[in-house]
Amino acid sequence: MANGLIAGANTVLLNRFLVGDRGISYQNELALSPDELRGILDTAEAVLALSKRVGSVGTEYPMCLIPNGGRDYKHLRTGSLCAAASGFFVVDPSGYVRTCNHSPKRVGYIFDDTVISDAAYWNIFAERQFTLPNMCNGCNFIENCDCGCREAAAICRGSLSETDPCFAGV
Repeated sequence: MANGLIAGANTVLLNRFLVGDRGISYQNELALSPDELRGILDTAEAVLALSKRVGSVGTEYPMCLIPNGGRDYKHLRTGSLCAAASGFFVVDPSGYVRTCNHSPKRVGYIFDDTVISDAAYWNIFAERQFTLPNMCNGCNFIENCDCGCREAAAICRGSLSETDPCFAGV
């Protein structure tokens, strides 16, 4: 982070490792524990404060992994709600539309008349219709949290309603 800021970056986009494609083979080496994920946020805030810059988290964190719900962060904006298909979407290099940059599922093709041909899958994200993991039932944050990345849960555990892989071992 410091090197980018020294080189002139005005803001930082902080992404955590999300399992997918070739990363599945390396998830044990690349995945971080909940404590390490919290540490990344604290470190990013400290670096941004020192450099008098701002940044944001690019992939939603489960709210329970954001220390003090992010209220202590003055330079780092955190998020716990998925913005896929509602705040943004992705057109991959082949012209296929996906709900987010992590999703392997193509929901349409940019040059087709309908663009979004799989509206059912698109709407799961656009309308927040996914079922959240059982481990999060009863959590006080559930109204403002999607319990991590739903696509990462599907890739690693076979369903959008499973737990985010950041909870490995939990």
